[in-house]
Formats: sequence, structure tokens, C-alpha cells
Amino acid sequence: MRTGGDSVIKKYPRVLSLIVMTFSLINSSKPVLASEQDQSYGNWGKPFGAEIWDCRMNDNVTLTELNQALDQYGSVLEKLGLKEFEAAIWTPIYATMPNVERSVFWFGHWPLEVDGQAIDALQANSTKISDILEPVITCGSKVYYWGWDVYKGLEADQGSNKIVNVQHCTYKTEWDNLRGQLNAKTDSDLLAANKRLKAYAEKNDLIDINAYQLWPNTGFSFTDPMLKYDFIWINEYKSFTQFSERNRRLVYEFDYWTIYSEVISPLIDCNTQQAFTSRKILGSSS
Repeated sequence: MRTGGDSVIKKYPRVLSLIVMTFSLINSSKPVLASEQDQSYGNWGKPFGAEIWDCRMNDNVTLTELNQALDQYGSVLEKLGLKEFEAAIWTPIYATMPNVERSVFWFGHWPLEVDGQAIDALQANSTKISDILEPVITCGSKVYYWGWDVYKGLEADQGSNKIVNVQHCTYKTEWDNLRGQLNAKTDSDLLAANKRLKAYAEKNDLIDINAYQLWPNTGFSFTDPMLKYDFIWINEYKSFTQFSERNRRLVYEFDYWTIYSEVISPLIDCNTQQAFTSRKILGSSS
């Protein structure tokens, strides 16, 4: 973290957010490293397709009206037979952004095997989808990602609502005086950190949330300084109670300072985490 001369007290909230992320990574319920059949993906394992839309509710639209429109959208997915496509709407709990009370984020994801087919099917029905969504939300950006699961600790039948914590992360750089060049940390460094943190997870049996990382593919803006990041780190919790209790345990029951300072601090900088309620989009018949 670039804290300069900040006091320990001023550092604590930002450090804690990275600690939460660090310990989410070490809570691996299945190997972070890829199996032999996945080595073609650089030992990360098989990715999945994803999209995030940065949107706001239109004037005079209520959350109830938004949810009704989303149920209609879910019905379109059902009729298209896109069972693998999962979508959710994120509404801020604790976040800093313009017009935060009307901000919403659309999140969709699907297996790599149906990556192109899912997008093609949605584009073929874009007019029908626009008729449903445009009256309720207006979106300023839509970005397509490839994502990798760090682990899945939540039960599959968790329900339609989760708590989602989001952080945008960048690899750190350092100046090499001997060679006169700027060196940046890389995906390989992150993968090495994953190995070490996974070993810690196995030792401490910490498995109870979902964590995954998204790398921007298409639609990413390099001109907006707020969007300059290497990847997004997302954690999912079953409730805010779980999130709060988990943070307390990380602070008081684990040697998080060692893990943070040795593994995460030299590798990446992440902005302050922002918390959302994630409502899964279901069809009207669900």
C-alpha cells in the first residue's frame, strides 16, 4: 500500500481490507493450482466468462420496479435455455461513487464452454432485452472479463442473495537502479503467492466463502484514471454477519500481519473494499 508517512491508525482500515482479501485467498476449498488437464491455462485452471455493467437506476424508478424488470429478464434467459448463464444485480451497502443511492452493478458469468454462445444468444435477443432494461437502468460501461475461481467455499444452494466485496488491484512496480529500468510484478508472482497462501489455508482449515479474480478483456477503459487496474478481486459472503465475524477472527485469531507483509504487501496494491448486496436474477417462474 502506498501510505507514505501515514500513522498506524490511518493505515489500519486499508490494511484490514487487504487482510480480508488475503485470508479469503488462503481459504481454499479446492486447489488453487491447476490439475494436469488445465496446464494449458498457465497452471491457473480453467477460466470462466463474465461481465460487469456500471449502471444507475433511472429517475423515478423504484427498487421494486427494478426487481420486477429483472425477473422479466430472467424469464428471457429461461426461454433461451441459458441455464449456465447466471446474473445478479449488485446494490451498494458501503461504497463511494457518484449518486451512490441509485447506483447498481450488473454481474453475469458463465462457463468457458458456452462463452461465445451465451453472448451470441443475448445479442440475438438484444431488442427484447433492451425493452425490458432500458426503462429502469442506464449503464455507463460494460466490460467483458475472463475470471478464475480462487476457491468456492459457499454451498451451491446458498440462495439468491449474498454479500459481495469488491476491490480493484494493481501489481506493484519497483525501480531497478542497477539496470536502470522499472520492473513490475506479474501474474506468475500472484500464482506463486497463491501456492503459499493455499498451504496456509490447508493448515488452518479456513473454508467458508467464495473468492475469484477477474481480468478485463473487452470494453476496458485505459483513459479513465478510476479504471486503471490489473484485476478485480471479489469475495462473496452468505451474510454481513458472516463478513463481520470473519473480520474479527482474522484480526484476533490469526497471524495475519506475517501473511500480509510477506505475501501480499510486496505484490499488489488494492483500493478500499466496497460492499454490495448481490441479488440473483431469477425468472418469474422461479
